[in-house]
Amino acid sequence: MPSYIDHLECTQCGKTYAYNELSTVSACCGKVLFVRYDLPRLRREVNRDAIIGRPPNMWQFAELLPVEDPKNVVTLGEGGTPLLEAPILGKKIGLEPLVH
Repeated sequence: MPSYIDHLECTQCGKTYAYNELSTVSACCGKVLFVRYDLPRLRREVNRDAIIGRPPNMWQFAELLPVEDPKNVVTLGEGGTPLLEAPILGKKIGLEPLVH
């Protein structure tokens, strides 16, 4: 399973790091690292219908996860989390309806 992760990026200064090296924060600033993806390549190579047809768990989006060898996939039977309407919260923060 190919990964479409391109690199990690410091949220403070933008310095880039290899995604396949163990990093929790940037060495330069000690800030969180954002994952950056090769989205144009993902769009060209992965069919949206194939993703929709997969089981509704986190591995449905395997191309966005940092696992390249399927034998390293670990699952605890997690499922998809549905989006539910939150009308009271939406009204309170001025985003009515919050989910449409």
